[in-house]
Amino acid sequence: MNQLVSRHRAQSLGLALFFLGLAIVSFADAWWPWIMLVIGIPISFRQLLLGRYYDAFVTLVVFLGIFGAYSFPLNKEYILPIVFLVSALFILVREFSEGYRHQEDEEEEDINHEIEEESNED
Repeated sequence: MNQLVSRHRAQSLGLALFFLGLAIVSFADAWWPWIMLVIGIPISFRQLLLGRYYDAFVTLVVFLGIFGAYSFPLNKEYILPIVFLVSALFILVREFSEGYRHQEDEEEEDINHEIEEESNED
């Protein structure tokens, strides 16, 4: 996992992107289904910055799938369940694959990055 920025910075950039999206959607007065992109893109961007590429891909698939199902004349009866099923299968395969890092390892790494950033600021 190659983290591009610290967890704190990734969260800040994702939040800024979220508010930018909210501003655009509110100016355009086009909430549904565009809010799905406003939510999904910042989450995916944050995951990308944290080096969680597969998670970023799944997040984009889910939110773009919902957006597409409601934006285009598609049969929502089949599209949405397929999007959610593929996402669930991906998460299960990733979770039980041998190479996946556990949450504790990620938290420890984040703490180490924060300590390094604080020592660099002084």
